[in-house]
Amino acid sequence: MELLDVLAELARSGHLGPVENGAAWDQITAALGEPWEVTVGKRRSWPRLFAYGDLELTVCRCQKITLICLQTWRDVIDVPTGLDVDDTAELLYRDWMRIEHAAGNRSGLHTAITRIQQINQAIDCSLEMETTQLINALLNGSGTEVRRAL
Repeated sequence: MELLDVLAELARSGHLGPVENGAAWDQITAALGEPWEVTVGKRRSWPRLFAYGDLELTVCRCQKITLICLQTWRDVIDVPTGLDVDDTAELLYRDWMRIEHAAGNRSGLHTAITRIQQINQAIDCSLEMETTQLINALLNGSGTEVRRAL
């Protein structure tokens, strides 16, 4: 990918696909696959450094991303292909909302909801029925409704 395109997306949205500060490490590896690990000496404790091509991620002991680095010495950079997803696919956002809700991250849930609403507004399309029902259940539902929605 072109370096400026990647940097612009990171500056615009604060994330690259599923990669953002504070994201759960297991979510990242589920979306992008296993990275290669940068080991320093024989130490295998946390925090640890992982890389997907030119994208380097520091992960703390709580298994969350704490630092995102991009190698910027070339015009074209190597980032994981999992970052090239259709950002209008509501299925991805429903999964994101479920993950944020399960993690108890209300702010992350609102971010996911706002993002899919903005995208659909930009393409002049209404939300799918399943997405609307999930949003209502996660924001307003009782425990039973939420369990059914998940």
